[in-house]
Amino acid sequence: MLRRCCWLLLLVSLLSVVEAGEPPRVLLTGDSTVSSRSGWGDSFGRLLADGTQWVNLARSGRSSKSYRDEGWWDKVLAERPTWILIQFGHNDQPGKGPERETDPQSTYRENLIRYVNDAREVGATPVLITPLTRRIFDAAGNIDAASPEPLTIPAGFRLSDYAAATRAVAMELQVPLVDLNALSVRQMNRWGQDAASRFDPKPDDTTHLNSYAAALTAELVADEMSRVAREFVPLLRQRRYWQFDFSGTGEGTFVAPQTSYEAERGYGFLPGQQSASANPLNFAVRLPEGNYEVTVRLGHPERATVTTIKAEARRLMLENIRSEAGQFVTRSFVVNVRQPQISTDQTTKLNSRELGPPLHPDWDALLTLEFNGRQPGVAALSIRRTSDATTVFVAGDSTVTDQRQEPYAGWGQMLPRFFGPEVAVSNQAESGLALRSFEYQRRLQKVFSMMQPGDYLLIQFGHNDQKDNREGAGPFTTYKQKLTEFVRATRERHGIPILVTSMERLRMDSNGQQTPTLSDYAEAVREVGEEEQVAVIDLHAMSLELYAGLGPERCTKAFVFYPAGTFPGIAEQLKDRTHHNSYGAYELARCVVQGLREQVPELSRHLAGDVSDFDPGQPDDPDTFEIPASPVVVPPNTPAGN
Repeated sequence: MLRRCCWLLLLVSLLSVVEAGEPPRVLLTGDSTVSSRSGWGDSFGRLLADGTQWVNLARSGRSSKSYRDEGWWDKVLAERPTWILIQFGHNDQPGKGPERETDPQSTYRENLIRYVNDAREVGATPVLITPLTRRIFDAAGNIDAASPEPLTIPAGFRLSDYAAATRAVAMELQVPLVDLNALSVRQMNRWGQDAASRFDPKPDDTTHLNSYAAALTAELVADEMSRVAREFVPLLRQRRYWQFDFSGTGEGTFVAPQTSYEAERGYGFLPGQQSASANPLNFAVRLPEGNYEVTVRLGHPERATVTTIKAEARRLMLENIRSEAGQFVTRSFVVNVRQPQISTDQTTKLNSRELGPPLHPDWDALLTLEFNGRQPGVAALSIRRTSDATTVFVAGDSTVTDQRQEPYAGWGQMLPRFFGPEVAVSNQAESGLALRSFEYQRRLQKVFSMMQPGDYLLIQFGHNDQKDNREGAGPFTTYKQKLTEFVRATRERHGIPILVTSMERLRMDSNGQQTPTLSDYAEAVREVGEEEQVAVIDLHAMSLELYAGLGPERCTKAFVFYPAGTFPGIAEQLKDRTHHNSYGAYELARCVVQGLREQVPELSRHLAGDVSDFDPGQPDDPDTFEIPASPVVVPPNTPAGN
C-alpha cells in the first residue's frame, strides 16, 4: 500500500513537471552492456537533442531481479522519467547466483511485466530492448542466436530465450520493442569474426563494448527507436524519421502538388523539368549522408495505378508496381545518400559535369525521388535513417555510372531494383575514369570512408584503362597491378571485393559476327580473381551472349541509337556503340545479378523476391521494355570515354 502511494505521488509530481514545461527525461536501465563504462547507454544519450535530459542508471552485473531488489528501479522512478529504456538478460542466465538468476518462461517475464506497469503508472513510456548478443562465433564463422553461449548454459536459458521472452511481453503489453539481439546478431554476422573483434574492449571480452562499438550500437538503437516509437523522434539530436502525405487523408506532413522545394522547408517538388509526359515529378528531402529506408504507399482511391520510382540520378528502385482502383500497396527500399566531403580536410574531386550547376543529384545534400510511370500513384511515403543495411558500393566508368540524363544509362543505375530492402547501392562510378583516375580523384577514398565491415565493392574498369599510353602500361601489367591493389585495400577494411569484367562495345557485322575489343582486360580480371581468390562476374562473356541473343538487327536497341530530335536539345542523330540506354543497362544489370546469384550466394540472399534466373542469350524483348524515361533537365551530353 505504501509503495502504491509513493507511485501516485510520483505520478502527481510528473504531471506537474509536464505542466510546468520541463524537458523530457530519458532513463536507461539494464546491465553492463548498457552501462556507462562498458555499454552503449552513454553513446545513446549523446544522440539525444539538447533539450532532452538523460540519465544512465544501468549497472554492471544486474539482472531483472537484482536491479529491483537492490533498489535501482526505485531510483529510476524517482527521476521523474518520461521514457524508460529497459534491457536485461545477460545476468538473468544460470550461473550468476540465485540473487540474480531468472527463468525466461516465468520469473523473467514477470519482472519485465512489473517494470512496464510501474513505468506506466508514473506516466513514463517504457521501451523494452532485447539483450545485446555475445560475439561468440561458431566453427562456420557465424553467430547462431539459438546456440549455447557459453556452452555451459543449458537449452531454454540462452540469450535467445530471454530475447524471445522480451518480445512476447512487448507484444502482450503493446510496448515499443527494440530487438537489439536480432539487430546485433545480423550486424556481427555481416561483419564476420575478424572485424567483430574491433568491438572488444579487451582481448577475449566478447560481451562488452569499447567506445567505438558503443557508438555504433547506439546508432542501431536510435534508428530502431525512430521506427518503433515515432513520438521519440523529436528527442533525437539528428532527425531519423520523416513522414509525408500526398493525398491529404493520411498521417504525416501534407505535401500539395504545388509545394516546391525550398531550403528553409527542407522538402518539396523540384521545378524546371521538361518531359513529354506530365506524370514524372521529382520530390526531394534535405538529408545528411547515410542510408535511408524509404517506404511508399502506392495507389489511388478512384483509379488503377502503375508506378515506377527512381532515386537520386535515375537509380531504378521500383519497377511498374501496379494497383487496382481503391487498392493500396506498400513497398520499401534503401537509398544511399552521399556528399563530396570525406573528412575535415579532404573532398572527392568532382568533375565539371558533376559540379554543374546544378550539382549532380548523387552528390548534393538531397534525397531525390522520381515518381514516374504510366499512371503513377504515390499516396504517402516515410523515410527512416538506417545503419543496419548492407551497402553495395560500385566503382567503374561511364558504362556503370548513374548517368544523369536520358537516353544514357549505366548498369549500376539499374542494380538497386534487383535488391530487397536490406541492401543499399552506392554507385560511385563516373564517366571517363580508369582505375588510376578513380583513385587519384579520391573516389576510392570516399568509398572507404563510408564502408562498414561486410559491405561489398563491385569493381569494373577497362574501357578507359585501355587508353593508358605510359611506357609498359597494359592489361597484364599496370591494370592488373592496380586492380590487385583495389582488392587488397578493400579487404584491409573488412569489405568484400567483387570483380566485374568490362562488357563489350558493339562491334557486330550484319552476319552477327562480333569483334571483341576488351578481351585482354577481361582475361586480366579473371587472373586477378584467381590469384586473389575473389569472385569474378564475367560481364564481358555475358555481354557477348546478350548481343548475340539480340542479333544484328535488334542489338542497337540496347545502345544509344536514336534519330535527331528524339530528345530535347539534340539536333543530330545519336549513334553510340559504347554507351547503353535504359534497356541495355537493365539487361546488363540482369547479367550482373545472375553472376551474383552464381558467385556470391551471401549477397544474392538479399535479392528481391521477384528476381528470376537470367540467360543472357535469351534477353528480354526490347520492344516490350517498359521503364519510363525520366524528365530531361538539361540537354544530354555524350558521356566521357568510349
